[in-house]
Amino acid sequence: MDIRKFGEELINEVQRYPNEPMYYIGMYSNKCSFQVLINDMPIWSFFKEGGMSGTMLPINVMVSKSGQQTITIKVYPSKTPNKILGSVIDSNARLQISLSVTDWKNKLPMKLINKSLILLPVINGNAACVGLPYAVYSTTFELQVPYETRSWEGGVNLTKEDSSMLQKEVLAIYQKVRQMWADKELLKIFIYNKKTYFSALQSQYRDSTVWKEYSNDLVKLLNNKTFEMEPLEHYVVNFYANGKVVALQRTDLWNRNRSALLKGYTRDNGDERTETEALYLYRPTKNVPLEPIR
Repeated sequence: MDIRKFGEELINEVQRYPNEPMYYIGMYSNKCSFQVLINDMPIWSFFKEGGMSGTMLPINVMVSKSGQQTITIKVYPSKTPNKILGSVIDSNARLQISLSVTDWKNKLPMKLINKSLILLPVINGNAACVGLPYAVYSTTFELQVPYETRSWEGGVNLTKEDSSMLQKEVLAIYQKVRQMWADKELLKIFIYNKKTYFSALQSQYRDSTVWKEYSNDLVKLLNNKTFEMEPLEHYVVNFYANGKVVALQRTDLWNRNRSALLKGYTRDNGDERTETEALYLYRPTKNVPLEPIR
């Protein structure tokens, strides 16, 4: 089997539907850093100076089936000009999350569902969380999707396991996957993450064209003579999905909340870049190995 054959078999499993809703969150922020979680799974982090506006982020990958979903925003101080995170949230902090939908199959225009799915509270012109080191806001909302993908909901609560043994297991997996990338064993990477890839493809109704573009980009990256895997360092063990998912994530500010698996390379124009390789693990039942879930 080669990566072309692998992709064909994977795409053939993806079901298509008369209507294919794709949901997006829109993000506006100023004077604060933040992390977005859908169903207690991280999907976006912003730890840069200033703010952001106009970014539309698809969230289907963290929606395993129709019904009630949860969005959580963790708000932190903004990054300062001297490249560190502030100690408390600024009074001018602003954050607004909207929810929109389009139909992927029928290419319908984007429709706004909720302009203020989450809106950072402001009292007398000041952010309600001013002076705090962090703040958390959460709400639930209903979504309808035609598919069901693998969910972590039935997994083991990893926070109740022996922490030392669990950390050793997680680190061993990250080291194994890192070595696959370092050795440029793309087919092994695809096979190991097959179920994860399928969940992403199904939830976003992807076809062979998208898979071909994705795999071609990875081949191009691995053929870059400057490609290398960054060391596994500056990370902590983080739990998500109410304790049922675990990940190693960076703690250094530029890469905060990004996967500990970082791919480094230099572009043709000389710019040095890093890309994150996400790896979220769960244990389907007791006494079985951890495996990728997203």
